[in-house]
Amino acid sequence: MTPPRFVSEYQQEHEDDIQELKRAAQELASVAETVKEVAERTTEALGDSALSPSVLLAPRSGLAMDRKLLSALTNGRGLGFAVTGGRQGTLFGGLGRVIGRGNLFTEIMVTSLKLRLDALRLAHPELTGDPKLTRFVEAVYADEDIEATRALWALFRDSGFIGALSRLAPAANELFALKGLQDENPFNDAAAWRVATERSVPKADLLLGVPAKMITRWERGDGAAGPVDASDYEARALQKRGTMLDFLRNINLLGNDGRILIQTIAGPDGVERYVVQAPGARPGPSWNTSPQDFVGALHSLAEDRSSYPGALKSAIDQYGVPEGAEIALVGHSAGGIAGMILAQEASFCRRYKVTHAISVGSPISYKRCADTGTKVISVVNQHDLFTMLDGVGAGSCADPPSDWYVVEYTEPTHLFPDCHSPAHYLNDLEHLLVEPRTYIDEQLQPYDGEVVRSQLYQTYDDAPKPSGYPFLAVPTQRIDTAAGAAELPVTCTGGDGLAALFAADAGAARSLLSGLPVGEPLRIGPGKVVVALVATDCRRGSLGAFQQVAACVLVRGPWTSRWPPVTEFLRRGDLRGVGVHPFGTVVTTDEIDAVNRDVWGHPSQIAHVEVQVSRLRFAVRASSEAGRLLRLEGLLGPGVPSPGHDLVVYSRRGTSVLRSVADLRGPVRVYPMTTAKLKLGQRRERLVALLHELGLNGQRPLACLSIRGFQARLGAGAEVQWVPEDGAKR
Repeated sequence: MTPPRFVSEYQQEHEDDIQELKRAAQELASVAETVKEVAERTTEALGDSALSPSVLLAPRSGLAMDRKLLSALTNGRGLGFAVTGGRQGTLFGGLGRVIGRGNLFTEIMVTSLKLRLDALRLAHPELTGDPKLTRFVEAVYADEDIEATRALWALFRDSGFIGALSRLAPAANELFALKGLQDENPFNDAAAWRVATERSVPKADLLLGVPAKMITRWERGDGAAGPVDASDYEARALQKRGTMLDFLRNINLLGNDGRILIQTIAGPDGVERYVVQAPGARPGPSWNTSPQDFVGALHSLAEDRSSYPGALKSAIDQYGVPEGAEIALVGHSAGGIAGMILAQEASFCRRYKVTHAISVGSPISYKRCADTGTKVISVVNQHDLFTMLDGVGAGSCADPPSDWYVVEYTEPTHLFPDCHSPAHYLNDLEHLLVEPRTYIDEQLQPYDGEVVRSQLYQTYDDAPKPSGYPFLAVPTQRIDTAAGAAELPVTCTGGDGLAALFAADAGAARSLLSGLPVGEPLRIGPGKVVVALVATDCRRGSLGAFQQVAACVLVRGPWTSRWPPVTEFLRRGDLRGVGVHPFGTVVTTDEIDAVNRDVWGHPSQIAHVEVQVSRLRFAVRASSEAGRLLRLEGLLGPGVPSPGHDLVVYSRRGTSVLRSVADLRGPVRVYPMTTAKLKLGQRRERLVALLHELGLNGQRPLACLSIRGFQARLGAGAEVQWVPEDGAKR
């Protein structure tokens, strides 16, 4: 049974005249194609290398033949300047346009497009009811470029860019194809010809002739998907039945954030069937992680492939749709295109029985299903500009396949992109298109049952990398701490850090290392060693967000060579002996406090910590309930890039001396002229008292090192020496 074709009330009055004009236009288009084929064969004959020897052997007859061929291709009373096809057409085909010489097949095709425009003006009275719009249409019709430009500018000025295009929408393809065939730009001829002949999707834009590949090249990836949970509101709002309005309500609920929905429906016959519901293109740049973008949609049109269908297949596989199961593909905008691409994929149709491919607001005119039993349903608002990207609009002369059900309609609200939204189509199907909706629901009767399972999937251009991949993609282990279970290594996927180096009293520093056999503090002069304040602002990580300030003594470490320490810093962290020994730490969360104590044995306390590091300034502040602990803030001064350095950490936990390596990734800069001074609070807190004993109150750093946007990982550490409780080495 051939499904009925819906005709809007605006077309019914002049339906016979409209169809007569379209038939005439289609016949002329066929004649134009035939004439062009003659011109192509003539051009090919003129440049045929097999004729060159005959010209040399019989110059008089050979040259006469070439002259006749050339005359046939350039005679204004015949084909006109009709060099086209082959190398000659590529080199000289656009020359006639540049010098103002037309050709017969283009003139015939122009007449065909004008007849299509006449049919559109009968079907869409708004094209003739607005004087400014009429002025532009008449200027294009008469091939008056300057007047057309002025009329278009006046239309934009009066209605705005979107408003003007929305009003032009029903005739946009015909107008711009007509403009492309008549102007002097040879680069848009191929696209205009494709629109006029309705043979395939135009591969370039109609105005300038910019190839679609210049845009679609940015669309990469095979597509991937991952399950995500619905919010409480979404879980309640997802529809529980299987009608056209239910599917469109679900799509409207999802929006354009890259998610799709798969549902299992127990039909009236008790058989479980599956419905994939795919929203349209999302706003934003083409380099977002989702395949739901304009570039992906254009790629789907131009080349019948993109990452969106791949993402749909990935979701279907993960959902567990059994082979041979009946499945319906319902999509809006780019989602409808992606569904049709799956429906025309033979391997997919061998695996599943695609019963329905339903698109709303999607340009699918040139898609064909691999399974002839698939029911294709298309709902198109004739003022929806997106549906015309395949070159087929309201003025099309070609009928869709006889087994398709196509609903082409118009309504009073013409504004794009509002008329493209799923909410607008939902409202039209519910209140305006009652008869077509009833027919569609009849076709969906096997799915008109109860939804027994729903699952959302987030789609991606490519499978997303694990957080921090590959640097942070390492084996992990769970350990118990006083604050609960924690994961090692501790990782930070994004943060800022600052290390301020000070000259401290050597005697006080040695007392901090009593019982810790890790070697001598790092000397920088008589009676002076290096102490560092290491401040960290971890915004994302395995322990969540936290801030930390650690006071450390730089030490040589056990079994470290006696070469100058600078040679040690040139080595990798896993081979380096020189490191730091934290003797006091202030942190902001219970989790990092517990890990400091239980994993590494660092003296740690919870306090209010602020760490801010920018290109020019920094601020490190710590305070407790008793008052200020420390403050170091000011200008960084001039800095120079430095090779990134991993950090070796020595600590004592019970009777074990641990050596850990903090692996860092990020840009390091050294600032040797920082003018900030360290200001310490009262000696009531242990850390502050130790910093006072080291003589750091009021000191300027020798240098500061900053690292912004870094990643880090720090493991549990390895035991390097055993120390009994009395502190004697064994």
